[in-house]
Amino acid sequence: MRLNSASTEVVPNAPTVQGPSRPASSTVTMSMVSDSVPGTARGTVMQLDDPLNAERNLSSNNGDRADSPSEQQPASPAAPGPTHQATTQAPTHPTQDCQTPTHPTSTHQATTHQAMDHVVDSGSIRSCVLPWLARVLYPLARRVVLPTYFGSVTIEGLENLPQNARSLLFAPTHRSRWDALVVPCAIGRPICPADLHFMVSANEASRGLQGWFIQRMGGFPVDTTNPSIASVRHGIKVLETGKALVIFPEGDIFRDGHLHPLKPGLARMAIQAERSHSGVHIVPIHVEYGSPEVGWRCGVRVMIGRSLPLAQYLDRPAKVAAPTLTQDLADALNQLAQSPTEPLNGSDLPR
Repeated sequence: MRLNSASTEVVPNAPTVQGPSRPASSTVTMSMVSDSVPGTARGTVMQLDDPLNAERNLSSNNGDRADSPSEQQPASPAAPGPTHQATTQAPTHPTQDCQTPTHPTSTHQATTHQAMDHVVDSGSIRSCVLPWLARVLYPLARRVVLPTYFGSVTIEGLENLPQNARSLLFAPTHRSRWDALVVPCAIGRPICPADLHFMVSANEASRGLQGWFIQRMGGFPVDTTNPSIASVRHGIKVLETGKALVIFPEGDIFRDGHLHPLKPGLARMAIQAERSHSGVHIVPIHVEYGSPEVGWRCGVRVMIGRSLPLAQYLDRPAKVAAPTLTQDLADALNQLAQSPTEPLNGSDLPR
């Protein structure tokens, strides 16, 4: 399926994950056309800036974390209590937007509940998606950024997204920094009805403006060379709460077009999440560009494979299940890469 920068439309029958089917008036800029690959559908999409990441060390005594309304005690009329002091003297923090509002009124309780639907807190790490920012950035990337830079944006295999999964773990190949923009635009809302949270390298999560967006669009940091237990636990928490998690299993960018050994941590994390929260699926995604340098007006293709339900791995010992799942995911990614496709050439497409 091809995305035209001049006009786009939504395919009514494009499958989605969990939730009702998308209305014809959906804002996703995508059009489905038949493909030469049997059983696949192709479309064009566009997306937003790097999937973002932020790690917060929360302490039960430091006041950085705002208490939920049900735990707060309204201040007495005579003298403002601790809650009033914390509200008026709250310290500045890079991810202050993700804080829980501290208001005792029923109106603010409802607001707080809605805000917490977009927050995942594992104790030592907190990640969030700001709804207003997502509503701005996703359409901007899909309708302006990607169609302007790329000659063609092609999405294949949307029908492979499982509709009965409680949580999705997307595992894309990593070929360029553009992946952080292309992949969320291909699978983010409203295609996947859940918020996307991203495991991002720690240095990217702390870089200026990029870090600001990462911290507010579901990103949380991980040391790719030596992942901390806190990062792994937070990834499990994201899946347990029914959100979608995006992890690049190769762990780094490889521009040679070949699949490199996958990090074993993804399989271990996914299996542990499945044991505590059944219904987790891993979705393999192959990303390829018209040129390794991802130059101006080159094409990009995102190929979504059949999901791997994790329930089938629970009847094996953990030491056997994780390596088996890692190999199965690698096989699925290699199969996507070897699928017959048309050459990526966007030079004949309108700008």
